[in-house]
Parts: sequence; C-alpha cells; structure tokens
Amino acid sequence: MELSIIYKLFEGKIDCIQFKKLYRNEFEIFAEKKRLIGSSVFINIKDDIDFVFRKEYLLRLCDFFLSENLNSSEIEYIADCLLLSENISYENDDLFDQLNLLSDQGIDGELTKNDITSIRNAVR
Repeated sequence: MELSIIYKLFEGKIDCIQFKKLYRNEFEIFAEKKRLIGSSVFINIKDDIDFVFRKEYLLRLCDFFLSENLNSSEIEYIADCLLLSENISYENDDLFDQLNLLSDQGIDGELTKNDITSIRNAVR
C-alpha cells in the first residue's frame, strides 16, 4: 500500500470504492491471515511520500467506518501502515495514540461504532 494513495484518500482525491479496488488483494490476505491463530500478518507499506497525519484524516478514517465504506479489517490495515511508516509525522501525540486504537484488533477486539465514536469525541 502506497502512502501517496492513502494520502489521496484522506484528501478526497480518490473515493473508498477506488481505494478498495486498488488494494482488494492486500485487504483479503490481511483479513484471512488475521483469522488464523498464530499467523503472521505482513503489512506491505511503500513509503513513497512524507506527510503529516492531521486530525481531519483521523476523523475521515472514522467516518469511512461509520458510513460502512471501509470495514474494521480495512481500517486496521490502513492504521497499521500509517503507524509502521517512517514517513508519517503527527500533528500531535494524541493523534498517534488514537490511531493506535484502530490497530491490533486481535488484542483489543474488532472495532465497533462505539469505539469509533469515542475516538472521534476524543480528538474533537
């Protein structure tokens, strides 16, 4: 997954349908591997740009879930890509912490609309 494409998604230059078509295979492999107990999950991130992760991007990611344009596994994969990238900086430390809540659903449980609403309320 290219950071530049994630950035385009956040900036509204591509929509979720286009985004999901580009990464359908990655999303399917990620979801399948997550279901297998003890399986390693490979995160394929291409650091092709640098950008600052802003509050608006986290809110947009939450909205994609609430509007059912992206599912919890897709949100988790995007969050993992962002968190693992060395080319992302954060507008503030709280955004990093809130984005981290979207990751590791195997430990914390699958995302719910209540989880996302709590994250949205925390960053407003």
